[in-house]
Amino acid sequence: MVAAAAGGALETVVDGVTGVLVAPGSVEALAAGIRRARATGFDPAVLRRHAETFGRERFKARMTAIVDEMLAAGASPTTW
Repeated sequence: MVAAAAGGALETVVDGVTGVLVAPGSVEALAAGIRRARATGFDPAVLRRHAETFGRERFKARMTAIVDEMLAAGASPTTW
């Protein structure tokens, strides 16, 4: 995967491990990123484990933990 180093890609792509991040808006950076990605031997097991961290159940568990922490700290849902 080659992605612009912006937005959600910064949270999901681990440069050199699960993909390649490149400067946004640069054709030259994109071309270099494609070359780099083709030369990189991405490990399918690592890619799979990383992808699993973004599953629905994992997301639900993280969101529940955040809400529980906020409530425990006395935050009111009406102020979120």
